[in-house]
Parts: sequence; C-alpha cells; structure tokens
Amino acid sequence: MARFLLFGGLFGFVGMIIGVPVFAVIYDIIRKLVNKGVAWHEMREIVTVSESK
Repeated sequence: MARFLLFGGLFGFVGMIIGVPVFAVIYDIIRKLVNKGVAWHEMREIVTVSESK
C-alpha cells in the first residue's frame, strides 16, 4: 500500500505503475539479506556447539 501512496503522490498514475516493481525489488533484496544473515547465524551456532564438545 505504501508503494501506491509514495510513488503515486510523487509521480501520479505513472508512479503507481512504477512503484510496484520497485518495491518488489526492494522487498526481494531485503528478504535475501535477512535469509543470508539467519543462515550465517545458524552456521555459527553449529560450529560453536561442535567446538565445545
């Protein structure tokens, strides 16, 4: 919804059309970064647990 308000307010109807793919790309990048961070922390936990045994 924010994509329509932000880009629609700035660029009108064309902004609404452009806003959807732009926010989809931003969402995808953030999702990938979060997943990579979670995987890194899980891997680090496994290494820490196996070293302490």
